[in-house]
Amino acid sequence: MPSATRSYRYQRIGAALRELREARGMTQEAAGRLLDRSAPSLSSIENGQQALRRRDLTFILDQYGVTDPEVREPLLALADQGRQRGWWHTFEQRLEPFTLDFASLEADATAVRSFELHLVPGLLQTEAYARAAISGSGVALRSHRDV
Repeated sequence: MPSATRSYRYQRIGAALRELREARGMTQEAAGRLLDRSAPSLSSIENGQQALRRRDLTFILDQYGVTDPEVREPLLALADQGRQRGWWHTFEQRLEPFTLDFASLEADATAVRSFELHLVPGLLQTEAYARAAISGSGVALRSHRDV
């Protein structure tokens, strides 16, 4: 499995595993012995630097005694999503890893929330509103016909 960059999903999984371990009063060394992993390997997972397969995450959750589906299922879903390939993977050689991670999160989004205190969000702007907003900003305005 390729090494993971610090993707948001892996960071979320790692942070949750760290919290679960600490809630049980275990050090990384003790947890490493329980999981048959070295402390540096566990640290890498908890810091979001290593991808986890679903079966490995399931094993860790089982060893930590996590049975609540409301805790398990979101973590397992994050692990599954992290391994999916989408349109953004065709750009792996040209984009930074955090950009690819952002694109994958955006593709998984089911809603977008935006709050604008002073402006109407771009997709909701009419041409006249956009022109007025830009002309009031002091930025030179060129018509799309001038381009």
